[in-house]
Amino acid sequence: MTAIDLPPTRKVFFKQWEQNDDLYDEFHRSNCRRCHRPTNFRKWYTTREVYDVSFELKFEPYFVVRKSPTLPPFWEHFTGFGQNKVSWVEEVAAAGYRFYVSPDSFLIHINHDYKNQPTKHGGSLKDRIVCEYLEFFQPYVKRVHGTYLYDSLPESSD
Repeated sequence: MTAIDLPPTRKVFFKQWEQNDDLYDEFHRSNCRRCHRPTNFRKWYTTREVYDVSFELKFEPYFVVRKSPTLPPFWEHFTGFGQNKVSWVEEVAAAGYRFYVSPDSFLIHINHDYKNQPTKHGGSLKDRIVCEYLEFFQPYVKRVHGTYLYDSLPESSD
């Protein structure tokens, strides 16, 4: 599939999927269900109304925000792959923002695998990301927002 073949509308998306149900799948459905569980795809498939969703740990939505000085800054230490979006979503939630799903919006994600890439400092990229997240990002969020969400939300299971 090329970019030119991607569906331009929700209607075309569902038509293509109906014709070939192996063509598309929910993002991370097989390896991280909780990453997109709050989106509630079953509801998205049928609704015509905007609906709100609750933040869960590891939530990794694709989303649009209006640029604002009140938004938390992007954590610059996560670059390229791993925890970059998840950490920002977590901080946005800790800052009190809410999440809404638009029934007419969607995107197509093309898979990539960077998890096992070695880093120039040795060790795996995944190990470096986990270390950065636990040792620096979580304490930063707690200091700035008074909590990090692991304090108040139960870990959801896949």
